[in-house]
Amino acid sequence: MSNDNLKSYFERILKIKQTQEAISDDEMQKITSELGFSDADLLKVENAFNASLMRGKGFMKYKDWYNAIKELEYATILKPNSVVALQALALCYTYITLANGIKKRPKTLTKSHTDKKISGVLGGIASFIGINSLILRVAIMIVFFVTSGLVLIGYFMLALLMDKEPENIDNQ
Repeated sequence: MSNDNLKSYFERILKIKQTQEAISDDEMQKITSELGFSDADLLKVENAFNASLMRGKGFMKYKDWYNAIKELEYATILKPNSVVALQALALCYTYITLANGIKKRPKTLTKSHTDKKISGVLGGIASFIGINSLILRVAIMIVFFVTSGLVLIGYFMLALLMDKEPENIDNQ
């Protein structure tokens, strides 16, 4: 199998994928017969698919999602109807979405050691309820002026009663 045949194979599959969702087995057979693929050529495509799928799964094992996606997308070009490759690709995208979209909240209310202006009370509360600390600080300033400063009593009581956040906590 020449590189031109393989390139033509990719181009034909990608062109079909742009116009329709799935490629039938009959269409796949038609492409390979039109390009003059022999049984040996088909075996090379199968081997390339398996190698790419294994590399993709290896990247998944080490949570290297972006390289796994690259390999698995290549595998799905070689065999667009492979349920295994499509499922692995979907898992990679799911893990990336979860990693980027969900941030862990602390389990207990503690004073923040990284997001603090005075004692870390507002930074800790903001982290606990999952909002930006600047929003909480502005809200507290408004409450300060409305209550003529009475909110300061509550603030200092919390500063004395709240535990400090452990230094090694992961707030991602």
